Amino acid sequence: MLNQSWGVELWDQFDNVSKYTDKSLQFCEKYESFLKDRCTVEDEYAKALKKLTKTYTPKLKDQEEFYNKYTFTIAFCSALKELQDLASQHELIAENIRERSVKQIQITVKECREQRKKCLDEYTKIKRQLDKQHELMIK
Repeated sequence: MLNQSWGVELWDQFDNVSKYTDKSLQFCEKYESFLKDRCTVEDEYAKALKKLTKTYTPKLKDQEEFYNKYTFTIAFCSALKELQDLASQHELIAENIRERSVKQIQITVKECREQRKKCLDEYTKIKRQLDKQHELMIK
C-alpha cells in the first residue's frame, strides 16, 4: 500500500524549484535573443528587396512608355510592385515582433526575475531563522 503522508515529496524541493525557474528565465532570454535576430534578418531582407525593386524600376519617361506598352513589361512592373509590397510586409513583421513579442518577453522576464529574487531572499531569511532556532534547541 502507498504511503499516505500528504505533501512530503514536496518538502525540501526549494533548490530544484530555484534551478527550474532560473533555467526557465534563461530560456526566455534566449528566445528573446532569437526574436531580435529574426527581426534583424527580416529588416535586412526587406531592405534588400526594396533595393532590388528600386534598381529595376523604370525611371525615365521614355522607359515608362516602353514598360507600359507590352504585356511582358507590364507583368514585370507588376512583379516589381508585388516585390515592393512583400518588402513592406517583412518590415511590418519585424516591427510587430519587436513591439509585441520582444517587449512583452522583456517585461515578463524582468517581473519574474524580481519575484524570484524576492522569493530567494525570503527563503534565505527563513532558513537563517530556522537554523538559529535549531541551534537554540540543541543548546
